[in-house]
Parts: sequence; structure tokens; C-alpha cells
Amino acid sequence: MAARHDFECSHCGDIFEDMPLYVENTQCPCGGTFEIHWSRPSQNAQVHVKERSVVWRNPATGEIAYPPRNDVAMPERYRQRGFERHELPSLKSVEHFEKTQHVRNEKAWMDRNGREL
Repeated sequence: MAARHDFECSHCGDIFEDMPLYVENTQCPCGGTFEIHWSRPSQNAQVHVKERSVVWRNPATGEIAYPPRNDVAMPERYRQRGFERHELPSLKSVEHFEKTQHVRNEKAWMDRNGREL
């Protein structure tokens, strides 16, 4: 099975979606040539629920606690003190949290070998 990509015409700018990488006809009907259409993922794209960053926040005091994992239940001692579970649904929300709290989410910005993306 051939790899598939989105292509953009170098002349008219039309985008042709999900075409085989090795197309026999590499020309657009307008006469331009196909180039692979690259697009950066949106910083505002939603992160899957299983991969979201989670913090426990006390709205009254502003205190933050970090759970060991995003899928664990909040201990009763935090709940009694008024903490609430807070999910960060996008990379943009993670970045905003990092800036306001002066922390860094290594999983969001590093590869598995610890190199920055």
C-alpha cells in the first residue's frame, strides 16, 4: 500500500487530500506541479482525555497539587481541604499553566530520550 499525503498545487494553491505519494500524474489540471502540503498541528488542538495533564487546585487559596498520574482519584485529604480536579485540555492550556506557575511539563515538550521537541 502506498503512503498517502495531502498535496498542494504550486500554481493555483488547490489542495488535493489523501492522494498516494507516488502518483503517476504529478501535475494539477491547471498545469502546476504537486507539492506535499505540510501543516503544523494547532496549539489549540484538544489532547485525548487519557493523555491530558491534570492538577488538583484549591480555588480558595490558589494552592496546586500534582497527582502522580492523571487517572488516579484525588485523596480524601485534598478533597476535604477544597481541592478540585482540573484538566488541561490542550497544549495551549498546558503552556499557559506552565507560564503562570513557572513549571514545565516534560512529557508535553520532550521526546522519550529527554530531548526537547
